[in-house]
Amino acid sequence: MLSRAFVTLIVNGLFWLSNGEFSNVPDLEDHMIQDLDGHPCVRLLNLSGPIGCATDKVVRGDVARVHSLSQSWEADRVALLSPDLLAGFLTKVLDEGLVVAGVIVEPTSSVPFSFSPADPFPQSQFAPYSDTEYRWNTNGSGFNMQNFDFPIVILDEDSAKLAAQNAHRNEEDDWAFPRYAVELDYRMNAEGDSAKCLSEATCLPLGGHSVWSAMPRLPEEATSSLPTVLVVARLDTASLFHERALGADAPMSGLLLLLAAADALHLSFAQAGLERSDLAAGDDSVKGLSKKDISAIIELGQVGLGHIDPDSTPTLYVHTQKGQTTTDELVDQLQVGASVVDVAISAASSETPGIPPSSLMALLDDADVDASTCAVITEFDLAYTNPNYHSWLDGPEMLNTTAIAAAATAVARMLFTRVTTETAPEVAQTEVEELVQQLRTCFLTKDPGMTCDLVKSLMTPRTAEADHYIGVI
Repeated sequence: MLSRAFVTLIVNGLFWLSNGEFSNVPDLEDHMIQDLDGHPCVRLLNLSGPIGCATDKVVRGDVARVHSLSQSWEADRVALLSPDLLAGFLTKVLDEGLVVAGVIVEPTSSVPFSFSPADPFPQSQFAPYSDTEYRWNTNGSGFNMQNFDFPIVILDEDSAKLAAQNAHRNEEDDWAFPRYAVELDYRMNAEGDSAKCLSEATCLPLGGHSVWSAMPRLPEEATSSLPTVLVVARLDTASLFHERALGADAPMSGLLLLLAAADALHLSFAQAGLERSDLAAGDDSVKGLSKKDISAIIELGQVGLGHIDPDSTPTLYVHTQKGQTTTDELVDQLQVGASVVDVAISAASSETPGIPPSSLMALLDDADVDASTCAVITEFDLAYTNPNYHSWLDGPEMLNTTAIAAAATAVARMLFTRVTTETAPEVAQTEVEELVQQLRTCFLTKDPGMTCDLVKSLMTPRTAEADHYIGVI
């Protein structure tokens, strides 16, 4: 358990003890030390070295409120930040050499703001094209890939109130003794890079998992003359604060759409959960499926559609690699599928360099995969419409479940027609909407979360809140 505690100076405690307010040392300690609950930014290692946050010792410092980015700062203080100031404060640390003992962040702000700690081009190193300076994530700061040598913690609501009270007391007393301080213990001792620490067994490997299924079951040797369409959606997300990462729009909206579409027509489907940092190259989640039998690969990306004007028609965009000729056919099929629901389909702009960051980037490295048969379907055209990509702010409110259900019906009808060449049957849209709402409740809420009736009808859940960050293998 990582320790978090506020500490007052012992002088304060002795004064109260002399007046008979405390009868024993444990009572005194209970008054002096109060635990805070929160979620830390943690240390990770990749092939280039460390990223994330950690310290080599316990950090102690007076807690001080950051009111503005222009105020003067004492290096031995722990900064209490409203979340709307976090991006600017960390930028000053990186660009101007601002020294700070630690950072504790309040979970909410009184002013509107957005925050994306991912890169402007997430996973650009895997792009199947040369323009890696393109800004898909225009709000991206790149903090997820930085190395901070001090702790950064986002507090829970009650702990944030306590921290704010103590920071205010320090200011009111003009920093006279006794002062309120915070102690942060986030020692993470893995050193070097991932190859070194794994070989020396000083760290644990992170890994995702993949789930795939086919209906009907694939035979040992494929004998069907019907084409196989592989539809994928990602399972995991990332954030500066991993335990707070829900990833509602990115990537869970794609998974909700996939499950709803598969349920609507009982289509063959696949769910691929790929490790965020290397796209799990070499993943064998489709083992047993011959690549020559795959007629198309379609990835469902960010499709939460929660950013649209409620009075406008939601639109999905179809992204393909430049120079490919299949976009029009796929768009036409999707438009036919969407003709019975309130969702529009459009080919993505030719001004982008190609497909957006996705699992498909890794698949296109395979010589056996025909790029002309691959597409990514998203809610955005030129750039992400989600300003909170990979942050704790990407929560359930980012999803328009009615629009996702409409998109699921369009995708299901398109897939049916593409595989069978027949006209898609009618879909019970009300049932699709109910399923999407159930999935949202199960995957993205604390209560009931995974103890929802839908999950309990399939399995016995061990925990209510689903974890959307990859785990330790």
